[in-house]
Amino acid sequence: MKRLGSVFLALLLTLFGIFLIFLVVWGFVDWFSHIKSSDQPATIAAIGLIVVAVITYLFNRGADRRRVLEEITRKEKIELYEGIVKFLMGVFVHTSTTEGPTEGEIQAFIAVTTPQLITFGSNSVVKQWGKFIRGIPQLQAKGNWDLLMALEHLLKAMRKDV
Repeated sequence: MKRLGSVFLALLLTLFGIFLIFLVVWGFVDWFSHIKSSDQPATIAAIGLIVVAVITYLFNRGADRRRVLEEITRKEKIELYEGIVKFLMGVFVHTSTTEGPTEGEIQAFIAVTTPQLITFGSNSVVKQWGKFIRGIPQLQAKGNWDLLMALEHLLKAMRKDV
């Protein structure tokens, strides 16, 4: 019953919006028809100038907001991706004198990093991260080549995102 009421309300508001637009257009046409024919071209030019200025202003405000958000998000992405790359290089690049992280440390890193990655990463990075994480047990059984290929796809997605 609630769903039917919300659908009815949405339909009612849509019809009301269409009615208001119709009234504004009709009022403008009625007003415009009462202007002297010699003043109509100048009136159209003035109205067009105002409409274009308003649309340009609104578009630029939206573009500025997106740019600021992208700059903030980009900084977060860079820090996050650097941390991931440093940790993963520590996992793959260790010598006989240094040991890589333990399985518990890897699981803790994944648990901390995944929510941040979901928040700031692009869809392709999150997708590659999921494939990389899910594939670690099977890939270790097949050998390092497949694991490194999965890492390569993750790194390419990160690079494309930044």
